[in-house]
Amino acid sequence: QDIFVELEVLPIVLPKESAIPSAFFQPPSCESEMDIFTQLGVTEYMVSPWSVLYEQDKKGDLDLNRPKPGLMKTVERLRREREGAAKRGTRATYFIGFTMNSIYNWKKDPEVSRRLWPQFVKGIQKMMNDSGIGEDEYNVETFDEPDPKRFETLFWTHDLARKTAPGMKLTLTL
Repeated sequence: QDIFVELEVLPIVLPKESAIPSAFFQPPSCESEMDIFTQLGVTEYMVSPWSVLYEQDKKGDLDLNRPKPGLMKTVERLRREREGAAKRGTRATYFIGFTMNSIYNWKKDPEVSRRLWPQFVKGIQKMMNDSGIGEDEYNVETFDEPDPKRFETLFWTHDLARKTAPGMKLTLTL
């Protein structure tokens, strides 16, 4: 079905510098990179959704008391970035994203996905809390350019995430 839209373009001028310079693809790996990021004004760092790794129990549920080693490395990295930013007089913020919905294959087993999704959202909260990062310091992107055929999945994942973690800032890229 076609939907017709009328668009009015207002005379606006966008700033040449980003309001929130971000390092979405490469976090700083050492002090000198942190210095460079600080000089460039980068305050937002990427966290891969694939770093939110917890063991599963016998029923297949995520056991948030048993993080996998990769998650612990991420927690250590986030703490270092947070401390490094504070030492440089800035505040680190985080973007957890790029198709988080692909962590669990919705098409393969939608019932399992609906069960695991809220557990995964709680796992994100736990990882960030364990890193000393509050909900006001990170955004969670649930979808990255979803196919319009998947909007139903987009709606129920956002609804479940809101119910599971009401204070979590959710974003999506259309």
